Amino acid sequence: MYEPEKSNSIQTSMASMLPNGAGVLPGFLAKLQQGSSNMPLYMYQGAYTAESWAAQMKNPQNRVESVGRQACEAVGGKMIGGWYCFGDYDLILIADVPNNESMAAIAVAIAAGGAIKSSHTTALMTGAELVGALKKSESVAKIYKPAR
Repeated sequence: MYEPEKSNSIQTSMASMLPNGAGVLPGFLAKLQQGSSNMPLYMYQGAYTAESWAAQMKNPQNRVESVGRQACEAVGGKMIGGWYCFGDYDLILIADVPNNESMAAIAVAIAAGGAIKSSHTTALMTGAELVGALKKSESVAKIYKPAR
């Protein structure tokens, strides 16, 4: 869960995922500072179909901003930021939404629209949350027996 008092650790964690000198980094960090809440953060990545790209060429607009913001608000959350990118995915959306169910609703609705050929949703956690998980993992490791 994203916690405002831990915003520096999530900024550091998120910054480490972006290339040095990435033009979006200052704006992204500023949005994280403004957008602090106690809701979990998710990264949604999507790849457009050829048909979707063709339609967007006929009517160019920043759909990540408009659609992403509306989708997040529809489930009681907000969009922290959205970007277009190169690689396996064409867009990235960072969503600050209430829970897994809310993020799943966004992903399912977008998939049902047919403009996305593949997508991936990742729950994000702070460095402090990872440290907590690492500490708890010791007790699990004591009882866990791999199948052989």
